[in-house]
Amino acid sequence: MADGSSAASPPDDPVFIDPTALRCPRLREDIVARPRLVERVLGSPARLTVITGPGGSGKSVLLAQCHAECDHPAWLSIVSADNDPVVLWTSLLTTLDRYLGLRAVEVRRRLTAAGPAVLDRVVTDVVEALEDGGVALDLFVDDLHLLEDDRSRESLHRFVRYLPAGVRVVAASRSRAPLPVARVRAEGELEEILGSELAFTEAETHQVAGGVAVPLPEPVIERLMAVSYT
Repeated sequence: MADGSSAASPPDDPVFIDPTALRCPRLREDIVARPRLVERVLGSPARLTVITGPGGSGKSVLLAQCHAECDHPAWLSIVSADNDPVVLWTSLLTTLDRYLGLRAVEVRRRLTAAGPAVLDRVVTDVVEALEDGGVALDLFVDDLHLLEDDRSRESLHRFVRYLPAGVRVVAASRSRAPLPVARVRAEGELEEILGSELAFTEAETHQVAGGVAVPLPEPVIERLMAVSYT
């Protein structure tokens, strides 16, 4: 497993991709529906949505709920191995494979052969492939705070900066996301949801409390409203 200071995988070595990182987590049947937030994310015309909040605030669940409502979604949970940019982009190429067509094979071959030296070209090729294919999709990226390697962060920053029309990124992070947030905000293409906005409403809190065998006192309900869920 690589870290921010390690070299990329040798060109002749297969790049291991954790398949679970490319699958949206399954939602529990008893999860509280949050249509107000799902509609805010999916109804926004912004090309970038950033959800920021502490662990346990409900970021991943909100991403999964939005993913479930999309016709053309893609999913990537960032893991520590993605601090090797070759691993990161192999993962992205894999989760975007069905949208990139045959061009994905060519781009993946170039990345594996040359490594980080061709990152800019790889990003450009992916953007152009999505644009040429007239693709409309929502890419959900979870746990973005785990991405610490400068090369990985800069390449993702570049990708978001040049997203083609119809492609949207929805990212969740515990800290400031390594994305062109200021620039996209200035262009009027940013939607932001902060931790305080993930807290339960009174109706959602009573929905949670209603599933408890023993009625909860009001002080407990008030405390529940100050937090969300994992």
